[in-house]
Amino acid sequence: MILQILLAAIMARAAAPEGAAAAAPAQTAQVPPAPETTVFRPNWEFAVFNNGKVIPNSVCYNATGVPGMLIVAPPLGRPVFARMEDRKVLAVDPAQVRAVDEKLAVARSAYGDPIADWVTRDGVAQFTVEGTTYKVQQRPIALGKSSLPILVGSYPGYRRPMQAYTPDVASINFLSTFAQPVSIDVFFGTWCHTCEENLPKLMRVLADAGNRNLRVTFYGMPREFKSDPSATRYGVTKLPAAIISLYGRELGRIEGRPLRSYEEDLWSILLKAGNK
Repeated sequence: MILQILLAAIMARAAAPEGAAAAAPAQTAQVPPAPETTVFRPNWEFAVFNNGKVIPNSVCYNATGVPGMLIVAPPLGRPVFARMEDRKVLAVDPAQVRAVDEKLAVARSAYGDPIADWVTRDGVAQFTVEGTTYKVQQRPIALGKSSLPILVGSYPGYRRPMQAYTPDVASINFLSTFAQPVSIDVFFGTWCHTCEENLPKLMRVLADAGNRNLRVTFYGMPREFKSDPSATRYGVTKLPAAIISLYGRELGRIEGRPLRSYEEDLWSILLKAGNK
């Protein structure tokens, strides 16, 4: 939904006469892409930066077999495509871009003239449009302790699938009323594809349970996580890993993908402690 609204706002800005107020954003229709379109998928490993900060609601996209990156960032006023072959940044007609779920379908005729060159400096791609310099680089890896609100706010690659997941109602009812103080230590890597697939589901389960007795701490791990002191202390060998403890005694753990689902696996583990 965010992408549809953002694209609609960009289209309204592009169509409005100079000096005129932009029309209110309208949702774009979620129409399956036609054969003459290319489907771009979000690449959450990268982000668009300006003045050292991630631009809110900016998203980078890649498409199989298309050498380059599609970039949507509100300050640009329209999507742009950073072409690999000649290092040109092309304007993209927003009227020929359709949002399909989290993906964008771009018509072959949408690409306009070059509006900038892009260069690589210190491993960071950058280009300047209308006096503003934009940098495209990997998102910083989350390291150390974190919390559910921080992860939801800082990592859109987790936020969107988290919103899309629907946990088992009976399991959530159990978790939301569990009466004993349990520690849940969650180890993950923002670089880890298994975490990207599974962690949002656990985040949704914990958010829906909303139980203060489930005391959750997230630990962002480096790529060589097995040598990290926290991972070593807890004996973590796979990511993501959720370790459930009661009064310092481990009740169980979920490493890698859950056996059934996070909510059902947590229910099964917490039954060992009772619910007094």
